[in-house]
Amino acid sequence: VIGTTILAAGQYNAVTTILGHDINNVNAGGNPQTVMTNMNVQVPCTLNAPTANTLAFTAVQGGGNPTPQTESFGATGNCAWPVRWNVSSSQPTWLNVSPASGSFTAAGQTVSVTVAPASSTLPPGTYTTQIALSYIDSTSTQVAGSPQTIPVTFTITGFTISGTVNACADTSCTTPAPLASAAVTMTDGSGAHLTTTADANGNYTFTGVALGAGTISASGSDTTKSYTGTASLNVTGDQGNVSV
Repeated sequence: VIGTTILAAGQYNAVTTILGHDINNVNAGGNPQTVMTNMNVQVPCTLNAPTANTLAFTAVQGGGNPTPQTESFGATGNCAWPVRWNVSSSQPTWLNVSPASGSFTAAGQTVSVTVAPASSTLPPGTYTTQIALSYIDSTSTQVAGSPQTIPVTFTITGFTISGTVNACADTSCTTPAPLASAAVTMTDGSGAHLTTTADANGNYTFTGVALGAGTISASGSDTTKSYTGTASLNVTGDQGNVSV
């Protein structure tokens, strides 16, 4: 029995000697016999590792898509050619991979695919997915090392909105006074609800705010009374001095 599970690829040679004798321990005629064994362990069909094991993209909401990135890969070894390859994503709505499939006809061939996220429909946030790379040879057998998965992270940054919460004695608010420690909430253009607390000078800041119409509400109290108020705004970029 010849075992190859622990052998690296290469040429192996061995000599087997066969000895025989009778019940009286007398060597049999023609003894000993030798058998020469030659074995060539070939490199298995293997998926080459992609050029990058992770991909990360960033974009500003409304600022266009980030620059696409490429992944290159191939197959080597003793394959049953052609070897078909396929790249798939669990998030096809915002990630495009092109081309998504193809084949290799011989060892040493490589291909590059373009990975391009689309940010037009996404609010600010961090999005994760993975692309899976799989190989199948001409006998419909999955190649060693397949499938391989490549994590993808896509971060879309929003905008910063800041201002001051004021306490007003009447509706005319002729003498506004900063309202310390007021509770401030915002609903942005994506419908996300953001919360923060004003500082000792009534100042607040929201980050990661989506584009579009939004509202800011604040509530709090001083030593004499309680206050509530709401302000509307249309977020087109970073904005400061938004008073509530």
